[in-house]
Formats: sequence, structure tokens, C-alpha cells
Amino acid sequence: MALFSIFCKRYRYVPFSALSPSSYSTSTSIAPKPPKIKALTYYHRKLAMEAAMTALKDYLSSTRSLPFSLAEQISLNSPISLSSYICRLQFPTSSFNSSDFQQFFRRSFYFKEPINEFDFFFESIGVSDKPKPSKSLFLSDDLPLVEGVNQLIHLGFPCKKIGLLYPSKALWVAPNELLRRFEKVWNYGFSERNCVVAICLAFPKVLTGDDADSLLGDLGAFFVANDVVNSMENKVDIYLEICEKIQIFYELGSAEGSTGSLLRKNDWVIFDTDKKELRKRLGFFAKLGMEDDLGQFVLRNSREIFKFDFELTISIPEYLHYVGLEENEANNVISAYPHVVGKNKLGNLPSIMCAVGLSGWFLSTVRDGNSKLFSPNFVSDALNYDSAIEEEFVKGLEQANLHKKGKLVIYKVEFLQSIGFGMNKFTARCAAELHATKEDLHERFELLLNWGIEPKRICKMLRTTPKLLNQSKDSLKEKINFLCNHLGHNLDYLDSFAAFLCFDLENRIKPRYRILDWLKEVGVLRRSFAPATVLGSSEKRFMVILYAIHPAAPKQWLEKFSSRNHREYYSKNLFAPKVNFGAPFVVKSN
Repeated sequence: MALFSIFCKRYRYVPFSALSPSSYSTSTSIAPKPPKIKALTYYHRKLAMEAAMTALKDYLSSTRSLPFSLAEQISLNSPISLSSYICRLQFPTSSFNSSDFQQFFRRSFYFKEPINEFDFFFESIGVSDKPKPSKSLFLSDDLPLVEGVNQLIHLGFPCKKIGLLYPSKALWVAPNELLRRFEKVWNYGFSERNCVVAICLAFPKVLTGDDADSLLGDLGAFFVANDVVNSMENKVDIYLEICEKIQIFYELGSAEGSTGSLLRKNDWVIFDTDKKELRKRLGFFAKLGMEDDLGQFVLRNSREIFKFDFELTISIPEYLHYVGLEENEANNVISAYPHVVGKNKLGNLPSIMCAVGLSGWFLSTVRDGNSKLFSPNFVSDALNYDSAIEEEFVKGLEQANLHKKGKLVIYKVEFLQSIGFGMNKFTARCAAELHATKEDLHERFELLLNWGIEPKRICKMLRTTPKLLNQSKDSLKEKINFLCNHLGHNLDYLDSFAAFLCFDLENRIKPRYRILDWLKEVGVLRRSFAPATVLGSSEKRFMVILYAIHPAAPKQWLEKFSSRNHREYYSKNLFAPKVNFGAPFVVKSN
């Protein structure tokens, strides 16, 4: 890694993964602040908020007939909605006294236009994503929701945490049924109410009536058999964090009921590992293809798995030889997928195996317990490693940096490595041609995966046509739909002509196929042309193709179909494909 280290120092590159939480934060980690009430002085704002809270509580409990405790919770826990409401009000003249706030807000709530009570309600229970607007403004029109939340508050659920249950249908369960299901969880032996509350918040299925016996068996083995409840501080947030860590096992494929005893024996995995690191470790094996047995495998081998370093450098094909792939097979892999050659991180190993089509073989090797797989003793700078590969890579990155006028391409390299590319000339060339953020590139890559294109095929397509990931997600969807539904090709065609995804749909693809469809309709097109022929040809070459079909076709293209020179005709042809373009075509017979 010597040459690459020099490159990083020269361009002052700091790896994304090395940024600490204190030096990097996302906007989502910052809680939204209530809007400033500019119509009032700083001194009066606090008094106004207190008076508005009291008026809102009285309005909801007396006029709207909500339970007093629920009305109080809503008024205390909806500062953003309340501030927004106050900002819209017209205050009287400067002679207005702060002692009149109470009466002023009371009149506003009671006699002015009705407020949207759902805004205050959802903010008060901590719903992070604003729900779709309700047709009604009044909570009384959704009594099952109000009754469900009121029951949860009486059961001891923190008001600001209840929103975690909103994506499920737990908030609409009848109060008596909620109580019955809550007591069912309690009867599994969880001695602390806060522990039961945390379980319900993390696993809403225990309240919605779904089968949760296997899940509760796992949780009981961890909390009750290990006496966790009596060995830690009795707070909902602490129990909830533990439950969220256990939930990661199920999210990534572990079967409920399969991890309880192993979690009890390896409780340090939950207590000593933060959620981000736990998801990273489990996600590594989930990407390899482990599903139901994921949790059992990780917990049985927890000491080794939570010790190996994801930043350890490996090199391909040396690593393939090291873990047992025969030399002939390894050479065939490198011949077919030269873009994976070179150095990469151990953490990217699942993507590397997917990129060369060896994920099944490697997963079997992992399950067989090959102790070499994650050994820190493997050194990428082996004697047989060709340093020329790294030299080409670094040289390519330097040229890319000059070409992009100082803009760093290193984050594109990180993306390419994360999907299986090694440090080689192909990676440097692709990084130079990509023009999107690392997050956008990942989203577009995932989109192609979701369409059913294998990772190894996408990587091959990128090696030949890197710019395909410069297209937006919507553009990629539309082009794939056109290829499959209009042209009748399957996605395998992209293996030989990935550039199809790079052409402009409205100004190149559709106009050219419109004239071909029209020529076929009038009976002069007797053969079909591959998309590579239709789209890969220049304008001049395409007109030669049209001339070969019929001498009058180029004239029709220029006057009626081409979007480049005659945009005013572009929309007309959508609705009038059978227009008589001058003299009729005469097809000569042999």
C-alpha cells in the first residue's frame, strides 16, 4: 500500500470510515427546532408558549373531550406545532399585555378557524416521518387511534416513544386487547415494567397479535435466564437499546427462536458492541448469503468474528489461492474479471466474491470452518504480488485528479472497491468517469440489483461503460422499461450493450425507434435492427441505415421525427404516426 499511501498524503485524503462521530454528523442527527416567534420579543416568547400550552390542553380536554392526561401530554410534547401555530396569529397592538396571553390563546383555539389536531398529536408521540395528511382535522374522527395511545400511556409507555409503534398497526388495537397482550409479555417472566415496555417498542408484533412465541422465547432466555433485569439500571432507553441490538439479528435473516440460548452464553456481544459495529459484523455474513443460520453461526464463532479487522488488506488473486481455490480456477476467475485484481479491504470480501461469482463456494468454505479466511497473518504484500498493478492504479488516479480539475475521485474509488473492484487501472479509469456522490452511486447500483442483474454482470458493465451509473434512478428505470417492454429484449442484452443505458431516452432512443416503428407499419421495414446498431450509430450513419431501408426515409427523419433539428414535430408524431409524408413509398420486388 506504499504507493497508495503516498497518493493519499499528496491529496490530503482522509478515509470516510475514519471520520469519528465528533468530526462528522448528518443532518438527521440534529433534532428540529421550533420556529422563532418573531412577532414577540424574547421576553414574551416563553410566556406565550406557556399560555398557549395551557390553552391547548383546555381546548382538547373540554371542547374536544379528550382524556385530560392525553390532552396534557399533547400540549407538553408538541412545541414545533405549537410554535408554528403561534407564528400564524395576528397579535394586537403594542398595548397588549403579557397577562392577556391566556385569554388571547383561549379565544384563538375556541373561536378562530379549527386547528389540525393530528399535527400536535403525532409530534407529541414522536412520529418522526410526518404521516399522510388526514381528511379530517379532528382526533375525534379516529377514536381507535386516540384510545390506543391513551391506553399505552396508562401502561407506562413514554409518550415520545409511542411513535415507534406507528408503522405497525399497534396503535389501533382496542385498549382491552392491548392490555391483554401487554400482560402476556409480562407473564414470560420479565419482572420490570420498563423492560416489557422496551420489548413492545422494539418488537411491535407482540402487540399486533402476530405469532411472537419464538421471539419471546429468545428474549426470555436473554433477559430472564441471565437475570439481566436485576443487573442493570432500570430505564426504558437502556432496555430498548438492548432490544434493538437483538433485533438486528432478525432483520438480517436469523430465525426467531434460534438465538436465545446462544445470546445468553455470549451476552458480551450485546453489551460490549455498539449497534453500528454489530450491524457491520452481521451484515458481512448476510452479504455472503447466510440467512436462517446467520445468528447461530456468528454467536458460535463470536470470539473470532468480533476480533478480525475489516481494514485488513488482502489482494486478489493471492487471497483466492490462500483460502483454497485451485490455481487454474483462480486464473480463470482473473481472466474473466480482471477488474477485481489488486488490493482491497477484508470488509469488502463479500462484494468481491459476488463480483467474481464465487459467493456460493466461499460461503461453503466459511461454514466448513476454514480458520484461514479472516486470519490477520495474511499479508497482501506477498512476494508474488505484482507491484506494477498498484503503480498503474496510482498513476491513473493522478491523471483523473488532473482531469477533474482538483476534485477528489477517491470517494468513487471507495464505492468501486465496496462493490468488488480492486486497486488497478480499471478502477482508476472508472473513477475518473463517474460523476455522482458515493451515496447516489450505491443507490443506482442497488437499483440494478433489484432489477435482477447479478453483481458480477453489473461490475462487468461498469468496467466497459462506467457512465451508466451517471444516470439518475428514474432515468435508469425508464430506459430499462423501454428495453424490456417496448423493444422486447431481456436484461441479458445489457451484457453486450450496456451503453444503451447512457443514451438520452427522449432525444435519441424514442425518436429513432418511432421512425423504425413507422417504417415497419407502412410496410417498408422487412428486418429488425439491434439496439446497438440503431443507437450506437451517429446521426449521419443512422441516416445511411434509413436510406438503405428506403431512399425517402432520411427526408422523413429530418422533417418529422428527429428531435435534434425539429422539436416542433416531436410531439406531433406521438399522436399522428400515420401521416402521409408526400409521395407513397414504392417497394420494388425482385
